Amino acid sequence: MSATMFSNSNEHEFMNVIIRLTGSWLSIHLVISNDTTVAELKTEIMDNIGVHPSHQTLFIHGKVMVNLHLLYNYGVQDGSVITLVTYDQPKLSRYY
Repeated sequence: MSATMFSNSNEHEFMNVIIRLTGSWLSIHLVISNDTTVAELKTEIMDNIGVHPSHQTLFIHGKVMVNLHLLYNYGVQDGSVITLVTYDQPKLSRYY
């Protein structure tokens, strides 16, 4: 009997991605897995630049990336560029 090895299509594949912050020269280079969720990526970005995930919107190929989706679902590959738009939390006035 001989053993045959099959490749698991759900294997973790690691890739380099570039996060570009709009309105800035800032780019973040991250090594992440293809089965990373958008929410997990936002947490990685927070760890790098300090912007809370709730203040981030990510785009790829002109589409908004949804938190629960996997990067694989958006066709993210090694060398992909993801655009990051950040915004401030609205400040509530002390006086109504």
